[in-house]
Amino acid sequence: LDLPDHRAKVRNACLAADFFPAMMENLPAKDEDAIAASTDLVDKADVYIGIYGHRYGHIPKGHDISITEIEFNRALETKKTILPFLMSDKHVLTRDMLETGDAATGKLVAFKERVCGARIRGHFDNADVLERLVEGALKSLSIIELNARLIASEQSIAKLKAAELDAVTKLRERDRELHKMRALLDASHELTKHTQLANVVKPTQASAMTVKHKSKSNRES
Repeated sequence: LDLPDHRAKVRNACLAADFFPAMMENLPAKDEDAIAASTDLVDKADVYIGIYGHRYGHIPKGHDISITEIEFNRALETKKTILPFLMSDKHVLTRDMLETGDAATGKLVAFKERVCGARIRGHFDNADVLERLVEGALKSLSIIELNARLIASEQSIAKLKAAELDAVTKLRERDRELHKMRALLDASHELTKHTQLANVVKPTQASAMTVKHKSKSNRES
């Protein structure tokens, strides 16, 4: 693996920021090729941290891009958060940090252009600076995610309050409807009472009239 000292610093930065570093050097021996192992780590990660120096990296047999670029492509496909860090021109170089050959150099230049794109990237002069940059970026990311969760929580609470208010409004409307129905029932009961009284009184009046008519008839006779 390239830049072992830098990778160790990045591991420390991840732990300091409360992130667990999933790295190739931490994997146990397994019957799995490097590409499958690398992409599996990307799939399980929340954040993809790219450290880019002056080496394009190993190109596996049967492929025309390096394992590093394969990992990057997988991070894009799975929509991971990508944090790129590039070695600056002020960084002291050793022979093992360099790669010869025009083909590799051309691939590296094209790859870095893809990585950077519209992304904000960090530049490190040494491994210690890289450690600080990575830790700061991860902590900032945590704050952003926390704020997003707080906003989502507040929105959920607002929706619940709106739902409760809507429920209360509906209950009040239902209560008003019940009062109206009760008033109608009371009015119906009163009307029924008056109707029954009228039915009782009318026969009595008819009887009285009948008696009156009979008395009148007797007098006339």
